[in-house]
Amino acid sequence: MNDSSYKDEKPPRDASDQVPKAPKDRGNSDEDPERGSLEDGSFEEKLAANPELRRYAEDAVSYHEEALSENTRRAYESGWDDFCLFCEEYDFAPLPAEPGTVALYLSFLAKKIDHQTGEIQKEGLSVPSLEQRLSAIGYYHEEKGHESPTSARQVTSVMAGIRRNQKHRSEQAAPLMTYHIKRMVDSLPKKADVYAKKKRERAKTELGARLTEGEKRHLRLLERRNRALILIGYAAALRRSEIAALRFEDLRREPGHGLVIDVREGKTDQEGQGREVYLPRLESSYDPTGALDEWREAALKVDEDLERGPVFRRVTRGGNLKEGPITGRTVGNVVQEAIRLAGISGPEDYSAHSLRAGHATQATKNGVPAEIAMNTTRHASREQFSEYVRNEEEAFESASSGKLGL
Repeated sequence: MNDSSYKDEKPPRDASDQVPKAPKDRGNSDEDPERGSLEDGSFEEKLAANPELRRYAEDAVSYHEEALSENTRRAYESGWDDFCLFCEEYDFAPLPAEPGTVALYLSFLAKKIDHQTGEIQKEGLSVPSLEQRLSAIGYYHEEKGHESPTSARQVTSVMAGIRRNQKHRSEQAAPLMTYHIKRMVDSLPKKADVYAKKKRERAKTELGARLTEGEKRHLRLLERRNRALILIGYAAALRRSEIAALRFEDLRREPGHGLVIDVREGKTDQEGQGREVYLPRLESSYDPTGALDEWREAALKVDEDLERGPVFRRVTRGGNLKEGPITGRTVGNVVQEAIRLAGISGPEDYSAHSLRAGHATQATKNGVPAEIAMNTTRHASREQFSEYVRNEEEAFESASSGKLGL
């Protein structure tokens, strides 16, 4: 952002400013009968005089920093920067912002107008993205002791209108059903054939056409990892970010039953508390827990320290494992590659989100009550869950237009 005072409105991160204080700029008088004087300095004086209280204050700063997940904090910072840019462009005060300013900002984003050119883009921001921007604005206001303008009627009415206008349905990726998933994981060994064929075509000598031991190990590890990734992502209805963030510390075995996954860093879990998802052990070659065991066993032969840390890691061309996790983009690439290897038509209609949409759709089609399926999908409401169900076959069968005797 340009040299603007708006960025300076962010809540300071140093300890002295983050120790909880009575807000001084709510527009009230400096004397509050319930709080006492805001100017008497007693809070700071007590901290200065008592080492134990200062330690508590340091802990409070730490807890304050950890109140939001890192992903959410970054999203809030980005959203706040954008809001400040909008205010700078149109000469509005960002902090405290008037409800009308926020309402205009929502309208601005709904059409996704380029700040620099003023041109309207093809689509506006999605409803979840707009709601995240509102959360960011509310967060920074409350951090500075101001009442959030996001709950004002002007803002909530505009947001309701945008929802109706967009007729938003969450990430409209086509669902990957169980028969898709089976085809996808069955096709994964084809990657080695494709890789070997390309190497032969590029090689100038017979020796150069042969796969090295490192390349063979690379392909075996990818096959095991991607199989586990697809099956776990589908069975647990995980978002791509949740798949990438999964750690071995988040997994708990229940002998005789299956696997419990503590899903963290989700959209509805901004405090990082986690939600448990249960995967029963299946008597099937497509058992997700078995696929995870096979991936872990294969990886342990390469890295004996693979008992903690990221579950799904990058695999080098030499057949070694990186310490860090894969990214959400890698998850999307894995799903797309498996779709193409399986020869599923219309691959452009699918994404990593198709795993989650497919879980909701297949479960509904198989007669699982929404309330039960939501324990796995972790949707906050039945309405949100229903947006993920893409059961066009049932819609055609039940349509009254087909029962008119035409």
